Amino acid sequence: MKYVAPPGQPDPNAPFINGIPGVKKGSPVPAEAVEHPQREIVHCIEQSGLIPDGNDLTQLWQVLRLMIPEEISSVPLHNLLFETSSQFTVTASTVHRLYGCGAGGSGAGGITINTYNQGVNGGSGASGYVEEKTELFNQGDILTIVIGAGLPGGSYIFGIAPGQYGNNGQDGGDTIVLRNGVEIFRAKGGGKGLAGASHASAESSSLGSIQGSNPGQTYGTATGLLGPIVPCGGILLAGKSLGYGRGGAGGYCNSSTNPNANPQFPYLSGNGHPSADGVLILQW
Repeated sequence: MKYVAPPGQPDPNAPFINGIPGVKKGSPVPAEAVEHPQREIVHCIEQSGLIPDGNDLTQLWQVLRLMIPEEISSVPLHNLLFETSSQFTVTASTVHRLYGCGAGGSGAGGITINTYNQGVNGGSGASGYVEEKTELFNQGDILTIVIGAGLPGGSYIFGIAPGQYGNNGQDGGDTIVLRNGVEIFRAKGGGKGLAGASHASAESSSLGSIQGSNPGQTYGTATGLLGPIVPCGGILLAGKSLGYGRGGAGGYCNSSTNPNANPQFPYLSGNGHPSADGVLILQW
């Protein structure tokens, strides 16, 4: 866009002046000075995905908010939490923030092999990926929200020979948002915990953290047949202290070398712990 000066002025940056009746004439306004700004603004609105609306004089501001995502207030006017899959109809043509995570991966089961001095802990599952995105929605858009599901952990096994392990956990489900049937957001689920291959599964627990960040508990405890629930999820919110997208802990083994073994049950190992569901937060 270029500045259009009053016609007949030698200075291309000459200002417009107001007229004073009986004293001086005001500057004539060339058509380009009116048309070009309108064309430029309407083009920005259309390129952003909004439909120009003569009754809405905030559309240019909405486009600027899209270009500068941090402009969205830390205390938005609307803050919706989706813990289950559902549909939502957009009520205002404006910038929305999507913030969510996939489900965690569940933990693998442990194993006891014949005797109390042999066994392998199960690997933990990883927490779900946390993703954030700003998107300019139009009033009436239909959002289909799929919340990633947490899954049961792998079961423990009582082996008969070295080389056998508990069952693997399961990958967490992805959290997905579709806008009018087209995918616009995906937060992947965490990777499953893997059954270990040595007594040192606490040290090799990265097998259970193959995706995402904030892995689940490394190995189980002797407090029961399940590993512990620990607050290491993808997203922590008030009222959900254990977190959304938390990876499941791996099941413990019974072994004389395992500090978390349960000597009262020398032939039982722990199942892998289930993982937590994902979540989506919609703000505008």
